[in-house]
Amino acid sequence: MNEADNSPEMTVVMDHEAIDAALRRIAQEIVADSEALSDVALLGILSRGRPLAERLAACIEGLTGTRPRVGSLATTLYRDDLRSGRLVALLEDYAVPPLGIYAVFPQRRHLPLRVRLFIDLLKTTYGASSYWGE
Repeated sequence: MNEADNSPEMTVVMDHEAIDAALRRIAQEIVADSEALSDVALLGILSRGRPLAERLAACIEGLTGTRPRVGSLATTLYRDDLRSGRLVALLEDYAVPPLGIYAVFPQRRHLPLRVRLFIDLLKTTYGASSYWGE
C-alpha cells in the first residue's frame, strides 16, 4: 500500500501494446498449427476470458480473413448439479472428434497453483495419444 494516499500500489506487467503483440504471436501459432480454421473454436472462461478470446479471434481474422468461433464457459454453472447427481452423463461412449486445445496463460516464473494444475490436467487428459485414438 502507498502510505501517502492509502491506496494499493499497482505493477503493470504488460501494457496495451505488449498485450496486442502477445495476442498476435498466439494467433500466429494457432494459425500455423491449425489445418483448418473452420475447426478452431476459442473458449473464454467467464467473465474476463471472453473479451480475450474475442480479441484473439480478431487477430486470427486479421491474419487469415477467417474468424474462428468464440464461446464462453461458466465454470460454476453446473457444479452443484453435478455434485448432487441431478445432472448425469448421457453419452459416455461418445467421443467428440479431435480438435486442438490451446491454453493461453501469462508467461511468468511462478504461475498460480490453480493455473498450473489446470494446465497439468489438460496435458494429462488430452495430451495422451490414447485420448485421441492414435
